[in-house]
Amino acid sequence: MSSVFSRSHLALSAIAPGAAFVLVGLASGCGSARPAADPSASSSSVPAGPAGLAIKDVQATMGDLTIGDGFVREPASPSVAAAYLTIVNDGDTDDRLVSVTSDVAGMVMPMTEVSEGGAGTMTGLDEVVVPAGGAFEFRPRAAHLMLEPLNTVPAAGDTVTLTLTFDRTGAVDVGLPVEPIGTAVDHGEDRTG
Repeated sequence: MSSVFSRSHLALSAIAPGAAFVLVGLASGCGSARPAADPSASSSSVPAGPAGLAIKDVQATMGDLTIGDGFVREPASPSVAAAYLTIVNDGDTDDRLVSVTSDVAGMVMPMTEVSEGGAGTMTGLDEVVVPAGGAFEFRPRAAHLMLEPLNTVPAAGDTVTLTLTFDRTGAVDVGLPVEPIGTAVDHGEDRTG
């Protein structure tokens, strides 16, 4: 597959070992009350059903897609940040996220964290499919959007704009609040970190 995501993953593999350690440390430090993602799964898809009910805080809509419950974790490092959000597809056809950009970072890459032997490791997602009548969720300790290198370090209280481009739906801007580390930010879910 030729996409921005696969090219970004190649760029990530060229990062110096010390920087990779920071990335792994950032990902493993993103706590959640939810269980870690299944290592055999390449996505965090929410089961099909009344998909419109999956999002509590709608931040953008376009066509059949609704995006919400998103936030950016205040960076623990001045070079990298992580973003989380849910994309719901109320349509009858799957859609695919083909690129994500932000003016605060040189690249935005979909990644997933997999726990092996008690340690979290990250790997790039080559494809993000939002299933018809379902959803895809970027959440702590699972699939997330890695922003790096940071052009501007977002602080708690700021808003970071991401432009998500989908194969069928097109591009949509989403403003995500920057939440401080150590704060519960999602309707009672513990996203401390």
